[in-house]
Amino acid sequence: MYLGVDVGSISINAALVSQDGRLIAWEISRSGYDHRESVRRVVEAVCDKAEIRPEQICRVVSTGYGRRNVEQAHETY
Repeated sequence: MYLGVDVGSISINAALVSQDGRLIAWEISRSGYDHRESVRRVVEAVCDKAEIRPEQICRVVSTGYGRRNVEQAHETY
């Protein structure tokens, strides 16, 4: 599983895709004041929807204004 997280000033958008590129789950939420906590909640929500544990995500990429607030990101753009 791969996770993309876009952290903007207004919203956090996350998409979880399978190894073959199929969209598994997604979540959009307000950024709030604490981006790290908001990212944690969004990742938790995506994992709950996909019925997986965060440890099952093999790669995380973050983008956007607050991309450095995604602690588990392997790459940032």
